[in-house]
This record gives sequence, structure tokens and C-alpha cells, in this order.
Amino acid sequence: MTHPAIRLVAIDVDGTLLNSAHTLGTGNRHALQAALAAGVHITLATGRQYVYIAPLVAELGLHSPQITSSGAVITLPASGEMLHADRIAREDAAETIRLGEELGITLVVVQNGKTYTREINADIEHMLTYGDPRPHVAPDLLATLDLPPTNIKAIAYRQDELYARAEAEFQRALGSRLNIFRSVPYYLEFSPKSISKGTALRRVADYVGIAQSEILAIGDGHNDIAMFEAAGLSVAMANAGDDVKRHATAITAHCDEDGVARAIERFVLRSA
Repeated sequence: MTHPAIRLVAIDVDGTLLNSAHTLGTGNRHALQAALAAGVHITLATGRQYVYIAPLVAELGLHSPQITSSGAVITLPASGEMLHADRIAREDAAETIRLGEELGITLVVVQNGKTYTREINADIEHMLTYGDPRPHVAPDLLATLDLPPTNIKAIAYRQDELYARAEAEFQRALGSRLNIFRSVPYYLEFSPKSISKGTALRRVADYVGIAQSEILAIGDGHNDIAMFEAAGLSVAMANAGDDVKRHATAITAHCDEDGVARAIERFVLRSA
């Protein structure tokens, strides 16, 4: 049976589109340009804020809605307008902050493209190596909650015991109310229970008028599984964990070997 032509490709960024040096490989660039030339929509789907991917979106000339904050925010590149934004309830955000401070884990609060943290420490310096913008310092994070955040991050870089203990405590206290998941190593992400990359991808598809069967999703992380479930075809990176790979239709090469390009060539360009 021939699969319908792919008209929308949703791609995770870190560990998927970008290599381990956080740069875009030549093969991936050429494949994306070829897909765009064939009239295919390209949507990046990341746990990061839009400000992080905006230069990449502009460089590639992407015009379709882009998914950030693990699905909490959908942005229109042409205007920078938020097409959709879900926020963590203020009381849940406050409890996350209080518990994080009790545990002694670094927290980053994200609101409308701005980030806040209590201090610039080793965890934050590590976060900056991924290209994230430098957060504003706010000694009292609770005071930043005048506007409920779109997401919160907890970071314990190379602190395995603290990371595991914090994950267990956060899940126990807030797991019934928030999505709590691992993104890149040593990061925990918190987002509204109602959202995921999958729900956001469905919204994007509805907005551009594309059926589920015409969607290809490519990723490597736990938060990409929901995106796989919203797509007609799904591809996991070779560098993804086995628990992610088993949810995918196919496996492509490592992010350091332009695995995205290989997936696009196989599933998109061959039928374009």
C-alpha cells in the first residue's frame, strides 16, 4: 500500500536536526531546502523558547507555524505572533518553585520569551552552551509569576543523585497536574498537563489544512513520542533511547550523520 505524500515534516531540534555540536549539518540543510522547494511545510518542534530557534527559522526561510516550549507555544514566523499559548496554573508554578528550592535544584521560569533564574551558576552556564539566552536574575522567582509561565525547567548538571531525587519528588507532588519529563540530559521540563508536542502538531496541521496521514515526525526524545503519535509516519534518530525508538515507524542515522536528511530523502523527496 502506498503511503500518502508527506506535506508536513515536524522535526525536533536538539539531538535531531542539530548535531552534538549544536550546529546544522550540510546534508540536513540541503534536504530541508529541497523539501521546502517541493512545497512541504517544515515545523520545528522543541522544548526551547522561540527566541532560541528564531535565527534558524530565518536562516532556513521557514514560514509555517513553529512549536516551542514542548508544545505550549505555537508561533507564526512572519510576524512573531503567538498562534497559541498554554500556561502553567499559577498555583502549580508556585509549588514547583517552592519544591525546587527545598531540593536545592536550579530552576528556570519561562514567560513570553523571557527566562528567569535565581542566580547564574554552573547549571545555567551549562544551559548557555546549548545556545539558550542568558536568563534574567530574579532572587525571588515567586515574584515573577504575575503572568503564569509557559514552562519551567529544573537543571542538575552532572548531579545524578540530586537529579533522580528531584524527578521522583516532583512526580510525586505534581505529576498528576503537570507534564514532567526529561528533555536533554540533566534537564527536567514542566508544562501544562493538557499540552504536548503531539497536541501542538495537531493544531499546526489543522491550521495549514493537512491530514495526519500526510505528516512525518522526526525526533529523539521522550517528548517526541506524542509527536510520533500525531503523525502518519514517525522516525526516531539512531541516538534515541530504545524506549523512544519502539514508538517510531522507522529509525534513521545519528544526529551527527545527518539522520534528518536521510529520513526526508526516504519519506518525502522520493515521492515529491
